[in-house]
Amino acid sequence: MTIQEMRQEMMLSKKELAEKMGVSEGTVVKWEKGERKQSKRHCNTLMELYNQSNTMKFSGEIIKQIRKSKGLTQEEFAKALGVGASTVRDWEHDRHEIKAEHKRKVFDFCAKEMKGVKENEIRNKI
Repeated sequence: MTIQEMRQEMMLSKKELAEKMGVSEGTVVKWEKGERKQSKRHCNTLMELYNQSNTMKFSGEIIKQIRKSKGLTQEEFAKALGVGASTVRDWEHDRHEIKAEHKRKVFDFCAKEMKGVKENEIRNKI
């Protein structure tokens, strides 16, 4: 797995990853392009961040609670996220793990709905 794939799966921007790693955004860009190698310390920090993010899985119940809190049907929620209603049903019944790109869509949907709440506070609630 590449650094970029790990960052995207953690739903972090380059800037956010840089802040968490204690480096500049330019350094993250160079790592992702293969123009610079990470130190052992940075590799360990990245793995710790990645492992922590993977322990916070979206469960079907969480997805269902988010959808219901917005007063949406599965079809309406699916449309808002740009996925099929069957995908939302599968998520809610824990038949499929939610991919990183879809986690980001759920996060973005919630962020739009919760104006004034900092991004990290929303992310922690999900």
